[in-house]
Amino acid sequence: MHWRELSRAIEEFRLVRRRTIAITAGLSDDKGDKRARNGKWSAAEVLDHLVQTEIAFRKYERQALEQARAGITTPIRIGFDEVNTRLRPLPSRWMPLLTPFLLGLHAVTPFAVRLLVMRKPGLVWAAAPKISEPIGGRAVADLRVELTAEIAITAALFEGELPAVLPRIRAIHPLYGRNDIAQVIRLMAAHEQRHQHQLTALLKGL
Repeated sequence: MHWRELSRAIEEFRLVRRRTIAITAGLSDDKGDKRARNGKWSAAEVLDHLVQTEIAFRKYERQALEQARAGITTPIRIGFDEVNTRLRPLPSRWMPLLTPFLLGLHAVTPFAVRLLVMRKPGLVWAAAPKISEPIGGRAVADLRVELTAEIAITAALFEGELPAVLPRIRAIHPLYGRNDIAQVIRLMAAHEQRHQHQLTALLKGL
């Protein structure tokens, strides 16, 4: 099976990634490690976060593929206990209690609106999940190479004939909602666009 929407989502993600690489062209390690102010990530840490986010979400993409090949369409459920994030300024312990409300809100919000919220900084204040926090201390050139490699790995997952039931599998995330894999990849691209605004502002201040 060829899933056109998934192919389009991957190409969109590729284009976004190319812009991230272009934005950081020529960035030195010294400038990449500078912070705009205390508590905020450096440009290198933003790049590292994008690497860790793609690795984390690829786990669910692989799980969806494995299920689809076995003919299983059970949703993939991702809870706050796994991603360990929160909506600011709420404490982390409140997040599991808000899950039914958040999923209900996502259910009545069009996907295009959810993409817009993901892309635009300042619309929602969410702390970075522990699973995608930057490792730190990494060279900018290495991070740019890794970002190029990671998008290639993600795209390679979906090359060739795909299981017919793959579009029926949903990943359910308390902050991203209920999405098929094509939508998950579009949300990842939108997440990266959000951080591109952050990178552009950081680099202007250096």
